[in-house]
Amino acid sequence: MLVIIASGIPKTAGKVYEAMGGLSRAQCIKIARALATAGAIVDHRFSTGRIGGQLCVFEVLPYGWTLLQPRGLFRPVPLTNGDFEHELAAQLLRAEAIRNDLGIEFEVNLDGLRADAQLRNKKTGERIWCQIGISKPEHEVDSILKFFALPAAASGKFVLIVRDVTFAKKVKQLFKTRRVPDAIVQRVNIRMIADLVKG
Repeated sequence: MLVIIASGIPKTAGKVYEAMGGLSRAQCIKIARALATAGAIVDHRFSTGRIGGQLCVFEVLPYGWTLLQPRGLFRPVPLTNGDFEHELAAQLLRAEAIRNDLGIEFEVNLDGLRADAQLRNKKTGERIWCQIGISKPEHEVDSILKFFALPAAASGKFVLIVRDVTFAKKVKQLFKTRRVPDAIVQRVNIRMIADLVKG
C-alpha cells in the first residue's frame, strides 16, 4: 500500500484501495490504519461540496520514505515552496495540464509577485495564472488584488485553487466585505483541490 500511495500522481484513498487488488475495503482500511499508527502515513480530508462528502489523500511521512528507499522510491522534488496540501494541489494541477496538453511552470515571478503556477495553451499562447490557497483566505485575496494591478493581468485567465468549500466561502465573503470590484471577482475562477482529482 505504501508503494501505491507514493507512486505516480497522488491518488484518493479509494483509488489506493482499488489498486490493492483482491482485498476488501475493510482490509485496506485496516492496513492504512496500521501504517498511520506506525507513523508512515497521515490522511488529509477535503470536502468536495457534493453529495458523498469528503475525499481522503494520504501523505507519506519521513518514516514512510525511509521504508520506501530500499524499493527505489524517494520523496519527489517539490514543485512549490508550500506544505503537503499546497504541493498536492500543484501535483494534481500538473497532471491536469499534461492531460490537456498545456504547458506549465511553477513559482513564476511577476514583477515581484509570485504566482504558484502559469499554464499556457500551446496553440493559442493564452495564459492561465494559478494561485493555491490553503491556509489564509485574507492572504489570497491580497494576492489577487496585487495580481490584477499588474500588466500581466490584462490578458489571460486567473484560477484560485482552494483547499475546500469552507475556504472558498471565506474568499467570496472577503470579496464582499472588501468591496472587490465585480470586474475582478468575475475573472477569478475558484476551484477546489477535489475538482482536480481525476475520476
